[in-house]
Amino acid sequence: MPCCRQLEDDPQREAKLREEFHAGNPAALIVAARIEFAEGKEDRWFALMHAAFSKGSGQAAFELADNFEKSNPQDALSLYADAIERGHLGARYKIVNLLRAHPPERLGIRSDQHSASLAKYIPLADELVKREIFDVLVTGSHPVQFLEELGIPWGTGTFFLVRWKDKEFAVTARHCISASKADPNHARLIVPDRQGPVPFLGHFTPAGEEKHIDDERDIFMWEVGGHTEEKDSGWWSWRMDHLWKPASELRAGQKIFIVGYPSIEERVDYEGRKLDPHCLVIRGDLADGSLAGLLAVDCAEFEVTVDGVSGGPVFAMFDGIYFFVGMAVRGIAEARRVYFIDATHVIAAMDQAVAQLAVLASHP
Repeated sequence: MPCCRQLEDDPQREAKLREEFHAGNPAALIVAARIEFAEGKEDRWFALMHAAFSKGSGQAAFELADNFEKSNPQDALSLYADAIERGHLGARYKIVNLLRAHPPERLGIRSDQHSASLAKYIPLADELVKREIFDVLVTGSHPVQFLEELGIPWGTGTFFLVRWKDKEFAVTARHCISASKADPNHARLIVPDRQGPVPFLGHFTPAGEEKHIDDERDIFMWEVGGHTEEKDSGWWSWRMDHLWKPASELRAGQKIFIVGYPSIEERVDYEGRKLDPHCLVIRGDLADGSLAGLLAVDCAEFEVTVDGVSGGPVFAMFDGIYFFVGMAVRGIAEARRVYFIDATHVIAAMDQAVAQLAVLASHP
């Protein structure tokens, strides 16, 4: 609720809160209710929250439902439904979880009502999940592309932008470069609302000049220059210093999200001389079995090829927040599996690149 957030952050919060409270502003009532709750005055919290609910607040309906979920799931179900009708998006998740957690009799509804409610709310929750995944995870991932002499882009694979120790890198799998028989100096990064490509300042791979490498060193990165803070520049880099976890923290069966650009025929716009984005977000479960040095993800049947997903970032959610946990290096469509390397290998490679850049900077 923007109004509620503005009240909490405003330096004149107390005066404005009193003014809005006396005017019956639902956001102000909610802020006041939270203050009362923090002081242990639960009866006063309920009265104020109910007043905000009575004025049509979806946030109040959500917070009341969340409070009653364990003690009175029947009332929680009704309140979550009210919150959804009033436009509260988070209630979509909560009502589905509530319906799955309790039998119909515990929720005070018939079996057919229980089934009908799940059929109604699951698609709403799935729609929101897909929207959040694309908003959060896809921005910052790009197809690997090189520019040939005729100006027509080509290449295969995926790279993603990360920020690490005050440096920014575009990271991919090294085999995306070698398989294309490409010169990494010809790689291009195109972002919306920017004239011309973002410059690459140099490149690095932990495998050096070796031709045959193991999966854990199948990493290639460019140092990215030309960073801009403009609001709508189309630029975004994953903050690795805050948002990564080692794959050792994953558990079998955990939901995994893999972002990539499949190599489909429609990906090249020859007239516009550009690669059209056809991004794929693969959702699956972390598998028990894996190949040496790799982690496996069991996925649903793929609608398109997974060729080109190599080099794509891999994410998992912890306590409602997405964390980078690895990089895809191969996929087998027939087996419905994608394999990825642990994020720790990517971190180690970036540390090596930062150290190398520091040495170069000290010897101009």
